[in-house]
Formats: sequence, structure tokens, C-alpha cells
Amino acid sequence: VHGSDNISEMERSHSHPQLQRRDSLSSIDVSFQVESFIEYIGPSFLISLAFLDPGNIVANLLAGQYGRYSLLWVLWVSSIVAYQFQSLCITLGVSTNYDLSKAVRYSFGPWYRNIIWGILQVSLIACDIQEVLGIAVALQILFNIPLWIGVVICLLNTLLFLVLQKGSQKILELIFAALILSIAICFIYNFLKIEHDMTELLTGILVPTIHHKTADKALGLVGACIVPYNLFLHSKLVLTRETNSNSYIEIKSAIRYFKTELIFLSLIHISEPTRQAEISYAVFCLKKK
Repeated sequence: VHGSDNISEMERSHSHPQLQRRDSLSSIDVSFQVESFIEYIGPSFLISLAFLDPGNIVANLLAGQYGRYSLLWVLWVSSIVAYQFQSLCITLGVSTNYDLSKAVRYSFGPWYRNIIWGILQVSLIACDIQEVLGIAVALQILFNIPLWIGVVICLLNTLLFLVLQKGSQKILELIFAALILSIAICFIYNFLKIEHDMTELLTGILVPTIHHKTADKALGLVGACIVPYNLFLHSKLVLTRETNSNSYIEIKSAIRYFKTELIFLSLIHISEPTRQAEISYAVFCLKKK
């Protein structure tokens, strides 16, 4: 979100037809081609990292520790809502050739834009502090590395990924895809290995219940699924694939391919199986005590 005030009325008037273009896409029918779909795989892997960060894993473990399976319905509902939000960002980016930041810039006045920019900066700082400190603490526990050195390693690691992104985003997508799928496979394996009370598990999915001890844990699950900065990131990443902005057929095809990738990742490892594995593991540990 840009805070500049130098946006002319001509820019605004030029942007509105693009922002409204998605209204005419629903009537176009296009065929699904596997070869073309492969070219569009990647952006959802990058945004899925936010769903599997340590903070979200802890939120899932706490939900299982305090609520057992009773909050699984929150997990499913939140994942469906998150998918809808991410789908809207895909449609916005592909159909208008604007990411969410530019759409906000061209659609609102300077005061509103600056407020949004300030809120996002504070939110990103608050989020990144726990990530950086979490890595530093983990390195200290595992390798007895001082905290300040762990922070420096984290910062250098961030710079490394920025360099990789400048070189080729495909390389970055492959690295994240390998890391995320390995985490997902481990959790799904644990989910299948642990013995479950299927009646309690299905009740947790189908029967909405919240107790006073699990209300904050439910809120944590919602925050673990609906990640605001992912909306900005996803709308930007879909622009890395070349799409003819003058061809409605290409725009509709790109939207379908991106959404198919998002559905696949949502069903396989972004949300349900992986998160249920974490919740089930917490329940399993409670039974062992």
C-alpha cells in the first residue's frame, strides 16, 4: 500500500474499467489443459508457508490440548473462508493486472491509504518479531547458539531468499514446495499412525461447540487460517505468470488454474489433514499422560 498523494484523476479513471473487468468473466467457458496448468503452479506454495509457520502449529496444538477435537469445525469453516478470500485476490490480480496494494491505491483517497499502510506495517512488524525470535530460540535450544547470533542468521536467511527471488522465482517456489510438502507428509503420517476416536473426531467436525476455555483457542485457529498479508502477497504472485490482459479466455484460464492449485493445496496440506494431525497429536499426548 503506497502512501503517495501524487495520484491523478486520470489514473483513477483509467483504473476503474480494469477493476470492473472481472464482472464479465463469469459468462466465458474455457477448457482445462494439464500442460498449461503446470505452468501456473507455484504461487500457492509460497503463500501456503504462512499457514504452516511455528505460531500456527502452536495454535493447533493448543486447540487440541484444551479442546480435543471440539474445535475441528472452526478449522474447516475458517479454511473455507480463507479459500474464498484468496480466490478473490487471484481474480483481482489476474483480471485487472493490479495487486491488492495497487487496487487500494487507485480506489481510495490518500488518508484512507495511509491508514491502511500504517496498520499493515505495524501488523508485519508484530508478526516478524515472533518469527525472528522463534528461530533464534530454536537455534539456541538445538545447537546452543546465542540468541543474537540466531537473529543475525535469520536476517541473513531472509536476504538469501530475497536474492533467490530476484534471480528466479521458480527456484524459490521449488524450495518452498519441497519444504512444505515434507512437513505435510510428516504430519499426515502421524495422523494416520495415531489411533483416533472417530466418533469424537466426526462430532468435532460436524457439531459446532465452543466452551469458555476454548474461545481464545478458536480465535487462534481462525487467525491461523485467515492471514491478511497473504491476500496482498497472493494478488502479487499471480502477476508473475504472463497473461494476455486483452484476452478474456486467457484471463479466465489463468484464474481457473490458480484456483485449482489453491484447492489442491488447501485439501492436501494447507489446512485440514495437516492441522488435524497437529490437533490429534496434542490429544494423543494427553492420553499418554
